[in-house]
Amino acid sequence: MKSLRYRRLLPLIFMVVLISGILAEEGFPPPDTPRLFATTRHHRVFLAWDSEAEASIDSVTGYADFEGYRIYKSTDGGDTWGGPDQMLYDYDGNFVGWKPFAQFDLSEEEDEEFCMYGSDCAVNDPKREIEISGPDPLNPRFNLGENSGLQHTFVDSNVTDGVEYTYSVISYDMGLRTFDVEFVWDDNDSTWIADTTWSPSNPDHFIGPDSLNGKPNPTLGYPSLECNTGSSQDDLNFVTVIPGYYASNVSFPSEDEIESFFIRQESTLGTGGISYIIVDRDSLSSSMLRFEIQADLGSTAGEGMACENPVVYVYEITDSVSQNPAEIEQSFGTDTLTASQIDSLLDLPGATESGSEIFIPLYRSITEVNRDSEMLDGIRFRFDNIQDFIPEDQSALVDTVIWFADSSTIDAMEGTLTYFNIAAFNRRLNFDYKIDLYSTPTDSTSSQFCSSSYSRVPLRVTNITTGRQVVLKHLDQGYSFPPPLSAEGFGDCEWTRNEPLIFQGDTLEIDTVLTPVQTFTLTNDFDLEELLPGLNDWSSSDSYQEGDMVQQRIMAWEATEANSGVEPYSFIDDDGDGINDSPWKPYYPWSDGEYLIVKMKKFFTDGDAWVVDMSEFGKSHEVKEDDLDLIRVVPNPYIVHSAYNEKVGSRLLRFARLPNECRILIYTITGELVTSLEQSDPYEGNLWWNLRSGHNQDGPEVAPGLYIYVVEVDDRQRVGKFAIVR
Repeated sequence: MKSLRYRRLLPLIFMVVLISGILAEEGFPPPDTPRLFATTRHHRVFLAWDSEAEASIDSVTGYADFEGYRIYKSTDGGDTWGGPDQMLYDYDGNFVGWKPFAQFDLSEEEDEEFCMYGSDCAVNDPKREIEISGPDPLNPRFNLGENSGLQHTFVDSNVTDGVEYTYSVISYDMGLRTFDVEFVWDDNDSTWIADTTWSPSNPDHFIGPDSLNGKPNPTLGYPSLECNTGSSQDDLNFVTVIPGYYASNVSFPSEDEIESFFIRQESTLGTGGISYIIVDRDSLSSSMLRFEIQADLGSTAGEGMACENPVVYVYEITDSVSQNPAEIEQSFGTDTLTASQIDSLLDLPGATESGSEIFIPLYRSITEVNRDSEMLDGIRFRFDNIQDFIPEDQSALVDTVIWFADSSTIDAMEGTLTYFNIAAFNRRLNFDYKIDLYSTPTDSTSSQFCSSSYSRVPLRVTNITTGRQVVLKHLDQGYSFPPPLSAEGFGDCEWTRNEPLIFQGDTLEIDTVLTPVQTFTLTNDFDLEELLPGLNDWSSSDSYQEGDMVQQRIMAWEATEANSGVEPYSFIDDDGDGINDSPWKPYYPWSDGEYLIVKMKKFFTDGDAWVVDMSEFGKSHEVKEDDLDLIRVVPNPYIVHSAYNEKVGSRLLRFARLPNECRILIYTITGELVTSLEQSDPYEGNLWWNLRSGHNQDGPEVAPGLYIYVVEVDDRQRVGKFAIVR
């Protein structure tokens, strides 16, 4: 059997030939246009757009063919969307479009699971089943994406304050994929048999036109289409902005201040990241909101830590103390509900029961963790969980280590706490631990190599969250890992620095049963050469006096009494009476009573909550002298043909970092009033002057020279100067 595979134009014998003429005549529509919002800060432009385009249905095929978003950036008001390097040409040298400034498309999994007929997808409804990426097969100068995953926000930090930028966010589709034809040689009939394989993304077998742009279309498909970029700010997806500072007396939380605005509630465990982006400053509100995690309980989770499939619910509350829902959306009579239904309803965030009714709050937003929310009172928020796989460097999973010890102890020690294995990590161990340190070995623990005896270790571990002591297993592997049989300390039934201790009995409640679980592995090392320089090795032929120090099996030992020929061990029972007869004690760089707290990074857990006073976003305060000291004139000196939006007949000088309410008076050096400017904006810290005199700045342009400006705010003034140079 021979086979030959290639694409070719099939004879139009399919039923869908009747449709192809319609497609050629009417054409395919692009996806719906996204609505774009933009705000600015110092050296930042924040873009956010809605997700309406993702539900677009092609009016010809009936398919949901959305694929992704492209961001275009312009510095000339949208006349062009880049320089010569961003221009795209077809194979005939014709200009066909622009390379996007940024692009986001469905991931491979999202592509394959994308429902062919819309977002309300039943279990058996057809899915796309293929991933879409790389050059468009019918228009290869355009890229369909790299399976990046969708985003609905973007921060452009490659901007200059005071310069005007224009952006457009467009949606694009996957195009129309048709069929492949495989010709198989039939030896019996001595003929080629055509076998047509249709793309699963085209379940209704649409063909498309037999020509595109006046040229044959051998694949009978259709290239990807994008919606229009728009041409003015009247268009949904077209914005023009000028980055710069907010008003000097207005506060917005920065990334490192977010916890001061998202107030963590007492029982909250999750330590993932919280971020936000201002989408529409005019929509900011003074409401009080509660953000709460709803999550499922995993089958292996301990202590009721429900961390699976977390979703963020947001509802408005009356105040930060009672946190009662401000508005109820639904109520249910308990008389008609089963016990299971009642439990499910009461498990919803903010649900309350009064008498024979359950009340469900009006949820302002419901968003999966690790996704951008829709706009909520002018902001779009995002909760990012800690990563759901074990990183190669597990130190990233430790949140903080709090020491209760002398600085010399802290400086000497170097330890790690890592998950025992992937199964332990998958239990979502949202726990903190206390590690008590002892100057002599204290707790007995099982040992990997000393099956008939126990190792004694100089520390004790307590799970702070459960309040239970952790049973340890000593991996008696010596100092190095993985352990060669010759490693110092290997199999000596003594804890040697850097030898792992497994949390073998971290007792957790799983399905109401207390169960010892292996959770973490602890290692602890310290540098003997630095702590005890010049330490001699122990020798069986030497005699030692009380207080002498030696090194043996990579540990330091102090003689507690005179001895000769006795190898250092922490416990020796010569006469079998259970009393320690060892003339040695191990050296540790810590003292009794010292301890440390290790706090691990934690997954968002069902019931985690934060309260946000939205009035704190963009809140203004009384203007202070420090605020006035921030005021700047940019550029200074002003030189004709500067970069600040200068056009023929339009020259602009910027006053930056102003209060949101102020008056600016501009004088010549001789004290003659040139013009006055009024600033009145809730958030804006920039004001532009066109270099023209007169009350309305409609007089002639001012002459070159030195000028004085006075910024007046209530009873305060800021005086400065600037120069204009031709």
